[in-house]
Amino acid sequence: MGGKSSLLRRLVHDEFQSEYTRTMGATMESLRVDLESDAGDPVEANLTLFDVGGTEDALGVLRDPLFHGTHGALVVCDLGRPETVSRSLEWIHAVSRATGGVPFHFALNKEDLGPGVRVGPEEVAWIRHRFPLARMTSTSAKTGEGVGDAIDGLVLRIVSDLLAAGRERRARGVLRQRILMAISQRGDRGLSLTELTAMFHDVESEDVSEETENLVRIDLLSVLETRAKTFVAEGGGPQSPRFRTTKQGLYAAQSAQIHDLVVDEPV
Repeated sequence: MGGKSSLLRRLVHDEFQSEYTRTMGATMESLRVDLESDAGDPVEANLTLFDVGGTEDALGVLRDPLFHGTHGALVVCDLGRPETVSRSLEWIHAVSRATGGVPFHFALNKEDLGPGVRVGPEEVAWIRHRFPLARMTSTSAKTGEGVGDAIDGLVLRIVSDLLAAGRERRARGVLRQRILMAISQRGDRGLSLTELTAMFHDVESEDVSEETENLVRIDLLSVLETRAKTFVAEGGGPQSPRFRTTKQGLYAAQSAQIHDLVVDEPV
């Protein structure tokens, strides 16, 4: 779109090639980045970078295999060609559809153009309106200006998202273990969803319900059949389902204390 191959060459090899060569398909490069997180922690990232050719195939039938496993995208726009800014929208949508959403960082490339720069406040405002969370860096593949800052900014966003996702997964795993242990202690009688929600008052009821269903799905809990012919409690409302541990669930609950065992949900 806007000198992405030259930007990648500068980033990986610290070289600049003035001759234009169109990217066919996709090329791959590896890069190690050492930097410091916003919290001051050292970050070492081993990156695999794909330079995707600007063809319709990349946005069509090849979209999913090209973008599968992507953790972030550096969107390169040409400061001398305003149309590359608006066209970036279809690329971002293509990556988002294939990945479910990843961090983006805009590289406004060819800062060295000087008077030839045609991307101005209007285009920048368009980017900020469409992608308020995305960051932008002015870069020059020719001089190297801003290239390192652009990739560092993207990597920090990726690392932050991965760490947050890891914390969320672990919190969910601990909640599953707490539910499993609570139900296992009630034997064959088990616990109802209403009782579980009351026990875990420090957790959102929707989360308790979701993770209880996950435990049923991975065969660590089973749903007790109600004796009533309808799911209506004595008070007239819907009857809360009851759960008890399966044989596998009882083994998992008894195999370790809560701080030693986290029940993982398979993906």
